[in-house]
Amino acid sequence: MRVPGVDRIDFSGVHNRRTPVDSRAHHPTCAHVSDSAESDV
Repeated sequence: MRVPGVDRIDFSGVHNRRTPVDSRAHHPTCAHVSDSAESDV
């Protein structure tokens, strides 16, 4: 039971960082980085 719990938190963190929209809403300062990533894609 402890494994899934930790995995869920880890996934959430990675997902937030991978999601440009989420990152922008959570970290407006990261908007510049998000823009660069979006351009790359």
